[in-house]
Amino acid sequence: MAARVALSATQDHVRHGAQRLSRAYIDAVGRFIGPERDIPAPDVYTTPQIMGWMMDEYSKLRGYYSPAVITGKPLSVGGSEGRGDATARAGPTRSRSREASWVELNGASCAIQGFGNAGQFAGAAQQRTVRYARSRGK
Repeated sequence: MAARVALSATQDHVRHGAQRLSRAYIDAVGRFIGPERDIPAPDVYTTPQIMGWMMDEYSKLRGYYSPAVITGKPLSVGGSEGRGDATARAGPTRSRSREASWVELNGASCAIQGFGNAGQFAGAAQQRTVRYARSRGK
């Protein structure tokens, strides 16, 4: 049987639907995750708010506050400062280290696939011309 989620076009309905879906996901996988087992992390189009809802739902299931179960949540609920751009910071650092030992990149441009959190931060950190290719084709 296939599952389907229908979200209304209004912001309030989309937000409410995303919250319900996020909490339902944790209800379904809650017994397989945990601070000492497997810790979910955000993926494409997953916001800190969504990760916060997931952490909150897991905490409700366990009966106690459990911020260590989820990464990528807002600072206000136990998130880590710098988490939003941490993934992106490694790319430019790696390319600079390659620059020194592998190939001459002075004056080269840079192409970044995607314009989500990582793509935006990586582009801002580059010290050269940046071109983006968006995942949704816009």
